[in-house]
Amino acid sequence: MKNQNLDKHISRNLWNICLMWRVTNRCNFDCFYCINKLIPLKKPDKISKINISCFLKTLKKTKKIFLINFAGGEPLLVPNFIDACKKITEKHFITINSNLFSKQIKDFSEEINPERVAFINASFHLEELKKRNLIKNFISNFSLLQKKGFKIRASVVAHPLILPKIREYKDFFRRNNINFTFILFCGEYKGKYYPRAYTLRELSNLGFNKKELKKYERFGKLCNTGYNLLVVSEEGEIYPHCSPMKRSLGNIYKKINFKKDLTICPYPFCSCPPEIIDPHTFELSLNAILKLQFLLDKNIGKIGLFLKNHSPNLYYKLRKIKNEI
Repeated sequence: MKNQNLDKHISRNLWNICLMWRVTNRCNFDCFYCINKLIPLKKPDKISKINISCFLKTLKKTKKIFLINFAGGEPLLVPNFIDACKKITEKHFITINSNLFSKQIKDFSEEINPERVAFINASFHLEELKKRNLIKNFISNFSLLQKKGFKIRASVVAHPLILPKIREYKDFFRRNNINFTFILFCGEYKGKYYPRAYTLRELSNLGFNKKELKKYERFGKLCNTGYNLLVVSEEGEIYPHCSPMKRSLGNIYKKINFKKDLTICPYPFCSCPPEIIDPHTFELSLNAILKLQFLLDKNIGKIGLFLKNHSPNLYYKLRKIKNEI
């Protein structure tokens, strides 16, 4: 079993922007723990095609290399999804979050270069697969993509209701030679708020330890949301990755307006920490800040060094004020 650090699924990090695109809110499954139920999203009657030419023009204007993280809903429901992936991966990289229940899987495996796919997250929903008699279908599609050279892993949302079945899940994946991970459930269940409510024993059974929860405690920490980590809605509107910060950063078919600096997180808890979503762009953003901090050190000398070592958050705020002045 692998943990949630996605760097382990990526051989080379060649991009400098991570763009998470919810290409559709529609899904062919109906999981009770789905985030779309926790945060109800508009579901149009018709699934829109990707405007491939306009999208590529927008990316070209930035002069940057992107990792496009396709999510949903189920992205493979988009009619021209494979055509879009073919064009995008000529220069950029993609990841896909899919339940593998799509007739497009075979075409995707044959037409997309696995070297341009950072990884495929195969979301495994046991009850939905049983209900639709699709367990063999999941195993077959997973095996096909693996044989074609795609970096793929199965993931299971560790909702409190499945905790008694953890051994059953592990045995299933091992019997079928499927690389897998558990994803911590973020939300409220029976008056308890997860992932904080997991016991140490439950975390251990899931392959985590108490230190993993620290990644979800974000108050006062630097975050690259809007800087080089962006979210795109089904309608193409761009926002910072952090959902409470609903500041528009443009439209994917027109222009991307990146934030010029990092954010100091004002929230005590984050359901999807940036170092888990894409560790590479998170590290890149921190490296950029370190260069700016060096310049600040040269200007305010020992005071800057003292603040950097003893109060990094205050240090960053002062640097930000200095830059604005």
